[in-house]
Amino acid sequence: MERLIDLDAAATYVARELRPPFPLYSVGPAGGALRVTVPVDEVAEARRFFDLEALRLANGTLVSVVVEGRYGDGWSTFPITGPAERPGSLDAAGVQVGLPVQEAALRANAAGWIVRAHEPEAFITADLRMNRVNLVYDAQGTVTALRVG
Repeated sequence: MERLIDLDAAATYVARELRPPFPLYSVGPAGGALRVTVPVDEVAEARRFFDLEALRLANGTLVSVVVEGRYGDGWSTFPITGPAERPGSLDAAGVQVGLPVQEAALRANAAGWIVRAHEPEAFITADLRMNRVNLVYDAQGTVTALRVG
Protein backbone atom coordinates (compact mmCIF):
# COMPACT_ATOMS: atom_id res chain seq x y z
CA MET A 1 0.00 0.00 0.00
CA GLU A 2 1.23 3.49 -0.71
CA ARG A 3 1.99 5.91 2.13
CA LEU A 4 -1.21 7.65 3.14
CA ILE A 5 -0.18 10.97 4.62
CA ASP A 6 -3.68 12.28 5.31
CA LEU A 7 -7.39 11.65 4.65
CA ASP A 8 -7.20 13.25 1.20
CA ALA A 9 -4.50 10.73 0.24
CA ALA A 10 -6.62 7.92 1.71
CA ALA A 11 -9.62 9.04 -0.38
CA THR A 12 -7.48 9.11 -3.53
CA TYR A 13 -6.11 5.66 -2.72
CA VAL A 14 -9.61 4.20 -2.24
CA ALA A 15 -10.96 5.79 -5.43
CA ARG A 16 -8.01 5.06 -7.73
CA GLU A 17 -6.06 2.11 -6.34
CA LEU A 18 -8.14 0.00 -3.96
CA ARG A 19 -10.93 -0.72 -6.44
CA PRO A 20 -13.62 -2.08 -4.10
CA PRO A 21 -16.08 -4.65 -5.51
CA PHE A 22 -19.05 -2.23 -5.36
CA PRO A 23 -19.81 1.16 -6.94
CA LEU A 24 -18.48 4.22 -5.15
CA TYR A 25 -20.66 7.31 -5.49
CA SER A 26 -18.24 9.46 -3.53
CA VAL A 27 -15.28 9.19 -1.19
CA GLY A 28 -13.64 11.97 0.80
CA PRO A 29 -12.68 13.32 4.19
CA ALA A 30 -15.46 14.40 6.52
CA GLY A 31 -15.25 15.18 10.22
CA GLY A 32 -11.96 13.38 10.88
CA ALA A 33 -13.02 10.21 9.03
CA LEU A 34 -13.20 8.97 5.47
CA ARG A 35 -16.81 9.21 4.21
CA VAL A 36 -17.79 6.73 1.51
CA THR A 37 -21.19 6.72 -0.21
CA VAL A 38 -22.39 3.62 -2.04
CA PRO A 39 -25.71 2.33 -3.40
CA VAL A 40 -28.13 1.58 -0.57
CA ASP A 41 -28.12 -2.16 -1.30
CA GLU A 42 -24.28 -2.26 -1.08
CA VAL A 43 -23.89 -0.70 2.40
CA ALA A 44 -23.43 -4.00 4.29
CA GLU A 45 -20.89 -5.27 1.73
CA ALA A 46 -18.99 -1.96 1.85
CA ARG A 47 -18.82 -2.02 5.65
CA ARG A 48 -17.50 -5.61 5.60
CA PHE A 49 -14.97 -4.65 2.93
CA PHE A 50 -13.58 -1.70 4.90
CA ASP A 51 -13.50 -3.78 8.10
CA LEU A 52 -11.20 -6.24 6.28
CA GLU A 53 -9.23 -3.57 4.35
CA ALA A 54 -8.09 -1.48 7.31
CA LEU A 55 -6.55 1.77 6.09
CA ARG A 56 -3.71 3.32 8.06
CA LEU A 57 -1.99 6.63 7.68
CA ALA A 58 1.81 6.70 7.36
CA ASN A 59 2.08 7.47 11.10
CA GLY A 60 0.13 4.27 11.93
CA THR A 61 -3.20 5.94 12.71
CA LEU A 62 -6.17 3.78 11.72
CA VAL A 63 -8.47 5.59 9.27
CA SER A 64 -12.09 5.53 10.38
CA VAL A 65 -14.34 4.81 7.39
CA VAL A 66 -17.99 5.87 7.55
CA VAL A 67 -20.12 4.12 4.92
CA GLU A 68 -23.41 5.72 3.89
CA GLY A 69 -26.00 4.48 1.45
CA ARG A 70 -27.44 6.64 -1.28
CA TYR A 71 -30.08 6.10 -3.89
CA GLY A 72 -28.71 6.86 -7.30
CA ASP A 73 -29.68 4.25 -9.86
CA GLY A 74 -30.58 5.37 -13.36
CA TRP A 75 -30.95 4.20 -16.95
CA SER A 76 -31.89 5.44 -20.42
CA THR A 77 -33.76 3.99 -23.38
CA PHE A 78 -34.31 5.03 -26.98
CA PRO A 79 -37.51 4.36 -28.91
CA ILE A 80 -37.29 1.29 -31.19
CA THR A 81 -37.98 3.46 -34.23
CA GLY A 82 -35.41 6.05 -33.13
CA PRO A 83 -36.00 9.30 -31.27
CA ALA A 84 -38.47 11.65 -32.89
CA GLU A 85 -37.46 15.24 -33.56
CA ARG A 86 -40.86 16.25 -32.16
CA PRO A 87 -42.20 13.34 -30.11
CA GLY A 88 -45.90 12.88 -29.40
CA SER A 89 -47.67 14.34 -26.38
CA LEU A 90 -46.78 12.75 -23.04
CA ASP A 91 -50.34 13.41 -21.84
CA ALA A 92 -51.79 11.65 -24.89
CA ALA A 93 -49.40 8.73 -24.31
CA GLY A 94 -50.61 8.46 -20.71
CA VAL A 95 -47.20 9.15 -19.16
CA GLN A 96 -47.86 10.47 -15.68
CA VAL A 97 -46.74 10.52 -12.06
CA GLY A 98 -47.87 7.39 -10.20
CA LEU A 99 -47.20 4.88 -12.99
CA PRO A 100 -44.63 2.12 -12.59
CA VAL A 101 -41.45 3.48 -14.20
CA GLN A 102 -41.22 0.61 -16.71
CA GLU A 103 -44.77 1.27 -17.93
CA ALA A 104 -44.17 5.02 -18.18
CA ALA A 105 -40.94 4.40 -20.14
CA LEU A 106 -42.69 2.07 -22.59
CA ARG A 107 -45.48 4.60 -23.18
CA ALA A 108 -43.00 7.45 -23.69
CA ASN A 109 -40.87 5.34 -26.07
CA ALA A 110 -43.98 4.45 -28.07
CA ALA A 111 -44.64 8.19 -28.51
CA GLY A 112 -41.08 8.73 -29.80
CA TRP A 113 -39.40 10.00 -26.62
CA ILE A 114 -35.92 9.19 -25.38
CA VAL A 115 -36.36 8.18 -21.74
CA ARG A 116 -33.94 8.80 -18.90
CA ALA A 117 -35.18 7.26 -15.66
CA HIS A 118 -33.40 7.76 -12.35
CA GLU A 119 -33.73 7.82 -8.60
CA PRO A 120 -33.88 11.29 -7.04
CA GLU A 121 -30.22 11.47 -6.00
CA ALA A 122 -28.67 9.98 -9.15
CA PHE A 123 -25.86 11.80 -10.90
CA ILE A 124 -27.14 12.77 -14.34
CA THR A 125 -25.72 14.86 -17.15
CA ALA A 126 -26.82 18.47 -17.49
CA ASP A 127 -27.28 18.36 -21.26
CA LEU A 128 -30.63 19.52 -22.57
CA ARG A 129 -32.52 17.34 -25.07
CA MET A 130 -36.01 18.49 -25.92
CA ASN A 131 -36.94 15.01 -27.18
CA ARG A 132 -36.07 13.36 -23.84
CA VAL A 133 -38.32 12.84 -20.84
CA ASN A 134 -36.75 12.40 -17.40
CA LEU A 135 -38.67 10.05 -15.12
CA VAL A 136 -37.77 10.25 -11.43
CA TYR A 137 -38.78 7.12 -9.54
CA ASP A 138 -38.81 6.01 -5.91
CA ALA A 139 -37.57 2.81 -4.23
CA GLN A 140 -40.79 1.02 -5.27
CA GLY A 141 -40.23 1.92 -8.94
CA THR A 142 -43.09 4.42 -9.09
CA VAL A 143 -42.71 7.65 -11.09
CA THR A 144 -42.67 10.59 -8.65
CA ALA A 145 -41.79 13.36 -11.12
CA LEU A 146 -41.26 13.89 -14.82
CA ARG A 147 -39.77 16.68 -16.88
CA VAL A 148 -38.69 17.26 -20.45
CA GLY A 149 -35.09 18.06 -21.19
